[in-house]
Amino acid sequence: MNLYLVKNKTNNVWGTYSSMVVSAESEYNARRIHPNRHIKHNKEKGYWYILQKDGNEFIPPSEISWVFFKDIDKLEVECIGSTMKPKGVIRSDYTAG
Repeated sequence: MNLYLVKNKTNNVWGTYSSMVVSAESEYNARRIHPNRHIKHNKEKGYWYILQKDGNEFIPPSEISWVFFKDIDKLEVECIGSTMKPKGVIRSDYTAG
């Protein structure tokens, strides 16, 4: 796995994630990881969601806390090394407000 530093340069206000370090196979996959470990993406419909206990997808109002899924190409992504850790978020930076 590679380590990527992913920066959100489009939405840096209070109550948002500004960056994260992730373990991913590629830059493509790194862009599709949300800093909130509970939020996933729907590949076909192109949005972030939380899987509820009943199996339904809930689109959180906090989707704005990162970038909208349609804007993931605007993320700044840099490979910073390699790791043995599994795919996912290693560290995220949240600007509380």
